[in-house]
Amino acid sequence: MSSILQKEPSHSSMNLLMKYPSIYTLIFLCFFGWNYSFAQIDSLEKLLPTLPDNTQKVDVLNKLSYLYHNNDIQQTFAYANEAFALTNSLKYTKGRATAFHTLSIANSISGDITQATEFNDQAIHLADSIKAYRLLAGTYIAKGILQDKADNPEIAIQFFQKSFDLAEQEDFPNGIISACFNLGNVYSDLEQFDKARNSYKRAIITGESLQAENEVAWGNRCIARSYYDEKNYLKAESYFEKALKLSRAIKDKRSLSFTLSEFASNHLKLGKRELAEQYMQESIELIRAVGDTEGEIIGLQDLAQLYIETDRPNKAIEISNQALVINKKNKSSFFKIQLLEIISSAYAQKQAFKTAYEIEQLVKSEKDSLDYTSKLELTAELEQKYQTQKKETENTLLRTEQIHQSAVIAKQKTINFILMIVALLLALLGYVAFSAYRNKQRNNLLLEEKVAARTLELQTINTQLIKSNEELSRFAYVASHDLREPLRNITNFTHLLQKSLRSTAEGEVLQFMDIIQKNTTHMNNLIIDTLEFTKLSNKEVKKSQVNINHILKNIKSSIATRLENRNATINILQPLPVIQTNEGLLFSVFKNLIENGITYNENSAPIININHAIRGDHYLFSMNDNGIGIPKEYRETIFIMFKRLQNREKYEGSGMGLANCRKIINKLGGKIWVESDGQNGSTFFFTIPKTNAQKASLPFKKISAKDFPASVEKAKNMN
Repeated sequence: MSSILQKEPSHSSMNLLMKYPSIYTLIFLCFFGWNYSFAQIDSLEKLLPTLPDNTQKVDVLNKLSYLYHNNDIQQTFAYANEAFALTNSLKYTKGRATAFHTLSIANSISGDITQATEFNDQAIHLADSIKAYRLLAGTYIAKGILQDKADNPEIAIQFFQKSFDLAEQEDFPNGIISACFNLGNVYSDLEQFDKARNSYKRAIITGESLQAENEVAWGNRCIARSYYDEKNYLKAESYFEKALKLSRAIKDKRSLSFTLSEFASNHLKLGKRELAEQYMQESIELIRAVGDTEGEIIGLQDLAQLYIETDRPNKAIEISNQALVINKKNKSSFFKIQLLEIISSAYAQKQAFKTAYEIEQLVKSEKDSLDYTSKLELTAELEQKYQTQKKETENTLLRTEQIHQSAVIAKQKTINFILMIVALLLALLGYVAFSAYRNKQRNNLLLEEKVAARTLELQTINTQLIKSNEELSRFAYVASHDLREPLRNITNFTHLLQKSLRSTAEGEVLQFMDIIQKNTTHMNNLIIDTLEFTKLSNKEVKKSQVNINHILKNIKSSIATRLENRNATINILQPLPVIQTNEGLLFSVFKNLIENGITYNENSAPIININHAIRGDHYLFSMNDNGIGIPKEYRETIFIMFKRLQNREKYEGSGMGLANCRKIINKLGGKIWVESDGQNGSTFFFTIPKTNAQKASLPFKKISAKDFPASVEKAKNMN
């Protein structure tokens, strides 16, 4: 067992900093009433050489081990191993259990979850055997955190609640604080933010009663993070400021580093990029000082991403390369892939597309090798479990050797038999893994051949597509110039004839010329609308922050004369959002729908009501009018090119407006549809994605105009 205890901290890619967006789950608060300070460390280190090898020395070593875990993990391992070795000769069960517990903390922070679990289970067994309830409360916390890391939040909550109950039973404020923090963390991960904040506030109140500034700082940071996760960044900022002020006063490097890093993220959301960069750099220096290499890699990765967002690709490449050098020691494929992807984006931003493509190919190769590596890790995990089982069996035999010698011999034979079976199974597993590797190589060759064939096919299709687009562009040119020129001549000469013959021609002749004039105008509009429809297919969609209220203001100005002539009103039922989209395209959609609501309307005072709601990953807009309505059987037909439901003589238009609307909304990644009873007006609905990427969101049900207010309320309550 001593060889296990001397193990140096490992840096696995499964470190909690990478697995969870929140770093709070690393909290292992003191379960023994040890409040953290550098002065206390100095005092204990001066006391240590004066003590003989007794239980007091074990307690001091365990205290020092715990106090160092936030600033120097190597010292944590060193003091815990020394305390454990001393308990062997003293037979000091509580000290031994405490050493196990502290080693579990150190291994968890270092990323060795298997070793951390083994040590903590030993600590639970020993603490329970001597009824050391305060220590037992701490081991339950550690068990809950390990379960949370293993994606078992319900089990984690059970252990945290057991710890809380024990702490209340023993009137143990530090235990109450720790249980509340960890309960809050799990509730935050489950997005139950009100429960989470109630737990954090209970921890803060208890910490203030103890004048425990470190715990109060943690509590404020936890509450800030919960508001951050709810996207309430202004509320989060006030709590981050409290936490940062306390953390700077305490001078706890790890806690201060975490606070700065998360405050930087909040600053980014509020557009304070310079301050975010400053806090990130300070956080990296602090986490580097405590020897947390994975934390340093994550900090550098976040800083590189900030440089990408602020159009500084050279800085992003420099910082990412620094992180890759550090990652060579960790050998984390996960970090390597993420950092290479950032470097590729930076080169693309520099328009060095060849280099960016080469790095992307390297990323693909790393991801492909990850599958085989996971099989090797599975074999290693089985081997480690086997070794753990073997050690436990050997310890059991040693404890019972003097009393049951004959039973030991029989058990040894059984163990040997089990070992032989396990060895055979491992050999078989190795053969299976090797065979799988060989099969994967063969499959990779076949896949490469298929990819090459498919690539050639796609190149051919792309060539044909380019040719088709060129032909379409030529057609658009002809439509725009050659087809419209004769129409302009007909219109102009008809107009001249009207002026020349107005005093001499018969009424019927003038009427015929009016018909010619109207039809040529209609034909010209058809050509223009058709051209716009074809241009939409090739038009690049450039997005920016667009205020929908400003769009509607501009539309009202552009059709002000028509609104006044028709006595029409546009009502915006609630302030519309600022979204990431294309302003010109969305202007066309709103203008077309508003003009349709006025055109196909026989009321003396047309009314257009505009509303919106949030639906999953989309913004949902509605536009209701009091016009003539649309029969149910034509709800899809109206979105087809040149399809008209009404007489052209009665209602003007080319029949392209709604077709253009659908094409624009589809191009923006949304959907458009209409609801109407065919008599009492119509309600048009359309959606726009909330994010930059036009990704598919969860399916949602189409709603009717009468259900829209309820849908708004429902959207407000969605997570």
